[in-house]
Amino acid sequence: MSTYPLVTGPPDAFVIHCSSPRFSQAFDNFLKDLGVTHPIRIVVPGSVSSIGSGIEMVLSKQFKTLRDQIEILVEEHPHMTPRFILINHEDCRGYAHLETKYGPMLRRLAKYTNVLEKQEIDLQLAAKVVDAIAKRYVHGATVELYMARIIEGQARFDTLVDTRNAAA
Repeated sequence: MSTYPLVTGPPDAFVIHCSSPRFSQAFDNFLKDLGVTHPIRIVVPGSVSSIGSGIEMVLSKQFKTLRDQIEILVEEHPHMTPRFILINHEDCRGYAHLETKYGPMLRRLAKYTNVLEKQEIDLQLAAKVVDAIAKRYVHGATVELYMARIIEGQARFDTLVDTRNAAA
């Protein structure tokens, strides 16, 4: 029977991204490019869609579960200055499923016109949720927002501007 090494040391980032196997290698390579070597990952279909705009009205259990998972992980690592990396990607089947099943209701609640716009809105909302959780346990948390775009069969990661502190 084989054995595998364990990685020791503190985590250097909390990462939330989609479970799509199409993007697995791209996510890994991108995190390395960001200097992340020991992340704590939350990997779910649709990435942050579970805490996205309007979702708490139609999928309250998923909203609570993801929020609770983030809280548990932050609480378990109070001595690190957390770096949160939130990633959505184009052509997400998790988002496509939500759109098929709940699209008209979500569009009324979240006021978006297409799935890509909803993904970007959801990253902003997720940043607020993560920030609120982090502030209860640690100081100095940073939240980075990225959107993986498909360009000629490759993933390109674009940084989204965090609007949490923008003037209204």
